[in-house]
Amino acid sequence: MKHKSYQGRAILRYELRQEVRCKKKQYIFPMLLALWHCILQWNRTKGSLEASLYVERFLEGMPTVIPGSMNSFLIPGDWLLFLVVLLYFNGKFAKDFTRDMGLQLLVRSESAVQFWNAKWLLCVYHVCLYYIAAYICIVGFVMISGRYGAVPSGMLDKTLWTKVGLQLVLPILAMSALCIWQLVLSYLTGFTISTLLVCTLLIVSAYFTKWYLPGNLLMKIRVQELLAEGIGIRKMVLYTFFLLAGGILAGYCRMKRMDYIP
Repeated sequence: MKHKSYQGRAILRYELRQEVRCKKKQYIFPMLLALWHCILQWNRTKGSLEASLYVERFLEGMPTVIPGSMNSFLIPGDWLLFLVVLLYFNGKFAKDFTRDMGLQLLVRSESAVQFWNAKWLLCVYHVCLYYIAAYICIVGFVMISGRYGAVPSGMLDKTLWTKVGLQLVLPILAMSALCIWQLVLSYLTGFTISTLLVCTLLIVSAYFTKWYLPGNLLMKIRVQELLAEGIGIRKMVLYTFFLLAGGILAGYCRMKRMDYIP
């Protein structure tokens, strides 16, 4: 038992190192998208936008679509692009189980539990890094922009950092749940179909403001609307935990049925 536990930890450590070392170029994209967002906001406000608003307006999404309204309905490009690229990276390497020494560790571990634990933890780890990379870029832009004028209002306010933390928790939980389910679906249907299914769910979420559609939990404006309707943040967080746990359990059941894992 101790030997298998050691092998499981070795697989996880190896995969986490590989995630940073071999896939670090993936995190350039969220930083570029965040930088583009900051430049647009800077140009629109001529540099007068408060620091907290740079954070709040990133991936804010869109309000509920009113049926019969004359306004054209377009899904926010930055929001959808940010999430679709994340799903692409996640799905592309879904079946890239282990590499080199990692393959040997998998064979020696002989445990579907340890193998799947390494994979879903790696999935959550990837989502966290993806979001954090974007927000680091925003904070960096705000700090650098202060060198060419007055320090942006609210930059040193603790409220800003509290908002950053709160705005990361729910989206990361919801996106982690979606990515884990995409991982499970990719083992059943393949990369293309699994990615299309999850992307379709995101688009459907943009049309309907329902708390049980995960895409709504990835839009800041929609979360505010749901809170105004009386749906508590605790309910939304518990729901994302339920989705996350369900995906982990489904993945474990799937792994147990694979021929090459006992």
